Amino acid sequence: MALIGVDVGGTGVKALAFSVTGEILSSAYQEYDMYSDGPGHFEMVPDKLAKATFQVLKEAAAACPERIDGIGVSSFAETFICFDKDGKILSNGIMYLDNRGQHLVPKLLEHISREEIIGYSGAAPRNIQSLLRMMLMQEIWPGVLEKTGTMGHAPVLSLYNRLERTHDKSILSAGSARFSACSNSAAYLSLSSMKSWAK
Repeated sequence: MALIGVDVGGTGVKALAFSVTGEILSSAYQEYDMYSDGPGHFEMVPDKLAKATFQVLKEAAAACPERIDGIGVSSFAETFICFDKDGKILSNGIMYLDNRGQHLVPKLLEHISREEIIGYSGAAPRNIQSLLRMMLMQEIWPGVLEKTGTMGHAPVLSLYNRLERTHDKSILSAGSARFSACSNSAAYLSLSSMKSWAK
């Protein structure tokens, strides 16, 4: 029995297969670039990221001498993308390194207090938080929130869809694996509320 941990970072993704006793059985790594259209602008391109994630998973699974029984994914904080109701990608992900959006804090505070934000996230309002990223997305890509059915991390949702919904076994060497995902995003409120606030 083996487990695979996937670490999706800002410039690369690593998959590590290990035994239940902690012995490293195989690993794979692939780099990718962020998209930038101006100073301080950093975006993740979902297709590029998902492709790299699938590739390292396949490589780590193929080199692993034991059956894969679980996959866990960790992804970068506060970076997500928008999907429509059919799962089509609607946006890039605005990376945590991106310095846009601080000007939207006063608009956010018209709808939710500073204390509530601190209560949800443990931090004062700042441009890297999910709510402000959603507002920035609406400003950069007008109408994107109205079309959005799901928000999430590209590799996490793509992997989940591929493994759980389509039962695609091509990533793993044997059987279907249990899947878990974590991210560091803290303050999530309803998408319907956010859509109205971003107008």
